[in-house]
Amino acid sequence: MLGWLAPSVWVVLPVLLLVGLSLLPLLYVALKTWQAGWHEALRLIWRPFVWGLMRNTLLLMVGSLSAAFVFGVALGAFAARRAYSLTDNIISTLGLVFYAMPSFFLSLLMILLFSVKLGWLPTVGADTWKHYILPGLTLGAAVAAVMARFTR
Repeated sequence: MLGWLAPSVWVVLPVLLLVGLSLLPLLYVALKTWQAGWHEALRLIWRPFVWGLMRNTLLLMVGSLSAAFVFGVALGAFAARRAYSLTDNIISTLGLVFYAMPSFFLSLLMILLFSVKLGWLPTVGADTWKHYILPGLTLGAAVAAVMARFTR
């Protein structure tokens, strides 16, 4: 009678098992909280989980926003200084292109140019500061284009 339900159970059970296993660290922290207090629990959460998982994301976010702010304000001020000139038109056109171009396509072009052709930067990894240059510039390109337009 409920034979149609059987295949979906075999799909749902592994998902529930994975979700249950992923909650084990939170159960550990909850037990530690009950024993040692909230300060100890927050320390246990921050160090291994949040910083371990978010370290690369935070470094990439700070780098890309910094690059976007520096390049965007500098290019916008440079374009405003030479309003209605060829320089202003080039900066405005490039800003429109970088704003409209998808970041995944820009990242492929930058990898092809700076890593494959020129060999200046690594393509993969997160070991040194050089690994954060290409992703930071790629993610900051659209924001820099908007900042340049607002600054102008």
